[in-house]
Amino acid sequence: MDGLKFTLGNARNDLLRDSSDWDKFSQFWEDLPLDPYMGDGGTYRRRKHSVISYTVADGTVASVDQNGFLQSKEINRLNGGIVRRFEPINQALLDTSVFRRILAHFVARIAEITPDGEPVAPVRRINIHQHRIVATEKEAGNPTPEGIHRDGVEHIVMMLIARKDITGGVSTLYDNAESPVLTHTLSDPGDYIFLDDRTGLHSVSPVRVAPATPKGYRDMFFLEFCSRRSAPEAGTPGRRRGTRGAGRSGRRSSDLGPAVGRGPLSLLRPARHPAPSSGRAEQRWS
Repeated sequence: MDGLKFTLGNARNDLLRDSSDWDKFSQFWEDLPLDPYMGDGGTYRRRKHSVISYTVADGTVASVDQNGFLQSKEINRLNGGIVRRFEPINQALLDTSVFRRILAHFVARIAEITPDGEPVAPVRRINIHQHRIVATEKEAGNPTPEGIHRDGVEHIVMMLIARKDITGGVSTLYDNAESPVLTHTLSDPGDYIFLDDRTGLHSVSPVRVAPATPKGYRDMFFLEFCSRRSAPEAGTPGRRRGTRGAGRSGRRSSDLGPAVGRGPLSLLRPARHPAPSSGRAEQRWS
């Protein structure tokens, strides 16, 4: 089945019962360092990045030794082609119950939508990114300065942690022909887009500070599930942390639909944002 495959949801509603857990989790976005690699010269992005492996059978998480974060110029025309080294994500965040539940949930959903006859990867390699996009009176923030793009992985979770005193930040999803399919604003903490990266592209409109406020921000959490061929072997060195609970029971996970082949990579092009879609319900577009 061809077409863009995605679902919308809210992690706090779907997975969490205690709001205080989320409040503690969101505090990890208060100490993000400035991203020094912005090809547009912007000072609006703060971030951390780590790579982990996840063993599906027992939910074990292991940190993966990193030599930096590298994207090709085809994937990221603005900041690709160089090795970028970011401060790793705080170990305490990776040990939170919120992170463990989110990770187990989406690993299970990917397993459930894997087409019959394809093996479920026993170990997944996952890029984890924390972003804060800051808007001030002097500088707007650009969540996707590379324009319409794909991330070059299998599946992506794009989750809102917080947004404060900003306008904009509208997400648009496109099919592989770069025709816009959906616009959607992640507005409530925990709102997410779960996307099969091979079936389409995405962009986000700039964020600007709200009137009569000096500064605003948009905090995001990204999980990038890499190609199963790039997953580290089970014996990959690294600190091991038990994160139990990776079952095969993801809520409405079949909505994402089966995976399809990779389409043409996008160039650096300005985002086209059609009229916002109505409704907040989780949905599938195919």
